[in-house]
Amino acid sequence: APTAADTDSPASYGDVRAALGEGRVDRARHLLSSVDANTPGDADVLFEIGQGLLIAGETEEAVTLFGRALDRDPDHVEAHYRRALALLALGRSEESRRDFEAVVTLRPDSGIAEKAALAIEQLAPARPDAASSSQPSLAPPGRTESR
Repeated sequence: APTAADTDSPASYGDVRAALGEGRVDRARHLLSSVDANTPGDADVLFEIGQGLLIAGETEEAVTLFGRALDRDPDHVEAHYRRALALLALGRSEESRRDFEAVVTLRPDSGIAEKAALAIEQLAPARPDAASSSQPSLAPPGRTESR
């Protein structure tokens, strides 16, 4: 039986998921744009669609869907984590850090929080007090520091 994924009938989030599952990203994108913005969307469904888009390499759109999932459920740990990874892939490290921090705050004793904490550590800028003697000279090029 044809679904909205194959016809022009009103689309649902289920139709978007079905198109993504079939690898039809362009069709899923079209269906998603036709889903009424006021259609109640379960955070888990929006998260799943975001996952499908992320897997398909549609990182910006995945970030948007994870954001929509978080609009409906601000405590959706997996949406925070996946959006953080997607933002990191887009070079948006400060935004990514905020989502990783949310994961650690929301579920501090979990494996996903451990991964998020590690990512935060790796995103941390070098602290000035952690300077070592192997740090390059701050003197202008062609000059040496006086000792």
